Amino acid sequence: MRIHRFFIDSSFASKKTLDIENTDTLNQWRNVFRFKAGERVVLFNGSGFDFLCEISVLTKQNAVLSVLSSQKNIVIPKREVWLYSSLIKKDKFEWVVEKGTEIGVSHFVPVISERSEKKNLNLERLKRILVEAAEQSGHAVLPTLHPVVSLKEALETLSVPAIFFDAAGAVFTHSASENTVAVFIGPEGGWSEKEKEIFGEKNIPSLSLGTMTLKSETAALAAASLLLIV
Repeated sequence: MRIHRFFIDSSFASKKTLDIENTDTLNQWRNVFRFKAGERVVLFNGSGFDFLCEISVLTKQNAVLSVLSSQKNIVIPKREVWLYSSLIKKDKFEWVVEKGTEIGVSHFVPVISERSEKKNLNLERLKRILVEAAEQSGHAVLPTLHPVVSLKEALETLSVPAIFFDAAGAVFTHSASENTVAVFIGPEGGWSEKEKEIFGEKNIPSLSLGTMTLKSETAALAAASLLLIV
């Protein structure tokens, strides 16, 4: 039988017993999974370890669990990818965060570009989507979800090697020898000429994903996937 895995935002590496109160996870255990005393779950808190636990008590107010064992989690991305993705429609951006988490993106940075369709996001909802994706995919740590920034702000604070994707760029042959890399993905209408000039001034190379015209969310996942496997 599959043992379900859940993220708990708490430090419990040295504890033998955990007491969880009034959290979304507790509600999920009771109302979705319908767990009972004696059942087991795997918990992780971003420390790099998974903890096998047994539920001793489960009520409307709290759950008490015994920590049975811990194990180092080896599901670590090949490299640290910062995904700077232009704001697009809500459901599509949520899809980028969900699937990007599954494949191993380490940082999500929502970017307001000249042709962005949206100017804001529900970051709390995105965080819940991110947590659920990390629970499902088995990652050792949660990726970081950063606040919404303008392209100018993103480039001013950039501290890692970067590339940006554009249909007119050189075809992707990036060896990605760096351990950390940032990738910039434009909105549905693509980067403006002014934005391309800004990338050029920062000496950030332009790459493309071939001759096909991809939607922004597809390009984001395709680019991140390539960076995580090459």
